[in-house]
Amino acid sequence: MIDAVKKEIEVPWIIKNVMQDIWTLIQQAQHVQVTHIYREANLAADWLSKFGHSIANTWSYTECDSLILREIVQDDRIGYTLVRRGA
Repeated sequence: MIDAVKKEIEVPWIIKNVMQDIWTLIQQAQHVQVTHIYREANLAADWLSKFGHSIANTWSYTECDSLILREIVQDDRIGYTLVRRGA
């Protein structure tokens, strides 16, 4: 995905529209840096990704009232980090 966002690879047709939206948003931003982050370093995004794959209908982030996600975000705020195992 990083290479796709950076336009370093050809994007499969099935996600071309999504990638076009991402590229448009990037152009509208003042500064964007695209890098890979291990899931242990970005638990909130990892949780949201798993949650997103578990829903069948449309959903709005304002509807999320997960205690687990709140704890993850709070840990981020206080600088709590995890050590990547097996690296």
